[in-house]
Amino acid sequence: MGMHESAIRWLDQVLLATPNDLDARYSRAISLQQTGKTTEAEHELSEVSRIRTLLLEVDRLVDEINRSPNDPHLESRCRIGELFIQYENARHGVFWLQEALNRDPNYHPAHAILADYYTKLATKQADYAKLAEFHRQAAVR
Repeated sequence: MGMHESAIRWLDQVLLATPNDLDARYSRAISLQQTGKTTEAEHELSEVSRIRTLLLEVDRLVDEINRSPNDPHLESRCRIGELFIQYENARHGVFWLQEALNRDPNYHPAHAILADYYTKLATKQADYAKLAEFHRQAAVR
């Protein structure tokens, strides 16, 4: 077995544990290219590029918040949280959503995103079901 095939197997294991690791996804795509799996490699490279472009929005939104830190920026904080949960680091996403809720405890979009996030976690760890239900109810109040 070649070096690139071994790398793909190892990166598959990494991505099972940390599916949002863009560097691992990029490395896997390069290894796929090297093994002649160009269609799969192109798809993976396209996804990495798309996600990195989306994450540039985080930088823009953080800059926006920093320009007027006393404003609540609920939509921006919520969008940052959503992007982090979907594509980067879920704990950072929860932090940003909680920041929105610290400024407005009734901000429904933040509760809705947290409800979805905790619902997904509850499929693996039942303790999250209570958090999911709390945020689901708060999202419709």
